[in-house]
Amino acid sequence: MKIKQLVVAIAAVAVAAAAQASDSPAVAKAKLEKVLTCEQGADPEEVATLINTLGGLSIVQASPLSDAEYTVPNPVELFGRPVTKISIHRGMNADGDFNEYGALFSGESIDTVAKIAGITPDAAGTYRKEVGGHDLILRPEAGATYITCANDVRTIVKTIKRTAKNVGKAINEATTKKE
Repeated sequence: MKIKQLVVAIAAVAVAAAAQASDSPAVAKAKLEKVLTCEQGADPEEVATLINTLGGLSIVQASPLSDAEYTVPNPVELFGRPVTKISIHRGMNADGDFNEYGALFSGESIDTVAKIAGITPDAAGTYRKEVGGHDLILRPEAGATYITCANDVRTIVKTIKRTAKNVGKAINEATTKKE
């Protein structure tokens, strides 16, 4: 009897996983829109799967020198504006690895996109908004505006590591000055 229950449980998990892996285009579109606006995190493979579900095509293969770039035949809506070009970037900074997903607003000025996205520039003129552990960033690019969501740039582990590094640096500086 227990074996039968185990088999049924495993089958249910497999069916649920298959259903999740094969999202409908409408579900994939909604998820991708949330990822690109930093409302939801995702890994690069999941984003590529969402793009493929929407019939997207790779226009630039990822390499050590370039991001993966895709185009989707039907636009996804970001802040009420259509985008068809999407990129995936695996990044790294002093705090560790992160993934960045971007989309191109063709013909839209940075001021227009900033207004609809609710992003105001800081004193240095950088358009960045913290959304949970992610950063939503705008940058102008040849008559268009690129929006990127840097996923997991602030996590508990990264915060602990950064704090420990800063404490270590402060201790080093304090002990070096005494000598």
